[in-house]
Amino acid sequence: MVDKLSELFPQKQIPTIAHYGGWYATVAHHLFQHFEITNYWNLETDYDCLKISEDFNRQQVSNNWQFKSIGVDVNDIYWRKDRFFRCKAKNIEGKKIEVDIEPDLIINTSCEHMSEYWFEQIPEGKMICLQTNNYFSNKQ
Repeated sequence: MVDKLSELFPQKQIPTIAHYGGWYATVAHHLFQHFEITNYWNLETDYDCLKISEDFNRQQVSNNWQFKSIGVDVNDIYWRKDRFFRCKAKNIEGKKIEVDIEPDLIINTSCEHMSEYWFEQIPEGKMICLQTNNYFSNKQ
């Protein structure tokens, strides 16, 4: 994924990433090593993964939320004016605050576990990176 994205972003800058179904978001580490990233939002329905992903990316979490995990179902995302969507994230005090996410790149590493609905909702012109696995016995 990093090699392919390097071809698409030769300046090595991807300002804002929305990672759909990022689980532990271990790929974020590799992307932070190769690209300048302002915000990396890991959007995940498995709440157990949220804390673990933030532990993996602790340095970026503590850097003004350069990395942040949010518990949200990507099928429930509502795009506003085809540019951004709003989510609620828990801050350090545990309070939910609204954040507007305007991604330059949407990554989905869990597409084999999702219907196509999330894909149909993304506005035209948004760049999407799909990465899946070869787990062919999975009915999804």
